[in-house]
Amino acid sequence: MNSRKFVVLVGLVALVAGACGGGAAATSSDATLNEFSISLSEKTLAAGDVTFNVANTGSIVHEFVVLKTDIAPDGIPMAADGQTADEHGTPGVTVMGEIEDLEAGDTGVLSLNLEPGKYIVMCNVEGHYAAGMNAAFTVEG
Repeated sequence: MNSRKFVVLVGLVALVAGACGGGAAATSSDATLNEFSISLSEKTLAAGDVTFNVANTGSIVHEFVVLKTDIAPDGIPMAADGQTADEHGTPGVTVMGEIEDLEAGDTGVLSLNLEPGKYIVMCNVEGHYAAGMNAAFTVEG
């Protein structure tokens, strides 16, 4: 193949590859819920559409709540009931989304559009947050 045909071929491949790209891919993180911990496969995610693939590998019901906040993962004040974190009444905390009542052995998917910042995931079933079911992650622009 002569050099002119090669340059044209390389240009066409680049053009087709660029046209098929369609923008940035969604970011995802696998989350595992257990007694009494949450683990994330990714702790730094790209801003935009984020999908959490959540698995309850524990033996009891858990939930998966995503909060945007600068507060430390274990620093959310307790609600008046003394059993759950005050996710809705704490200044500087925004609930971004959640999966409620994920039975033992079940999986769920939570898709959110997240801006850059600091976030927490937690289980807010009575007593679970206080027992350590929380983790931090960061979204970068």
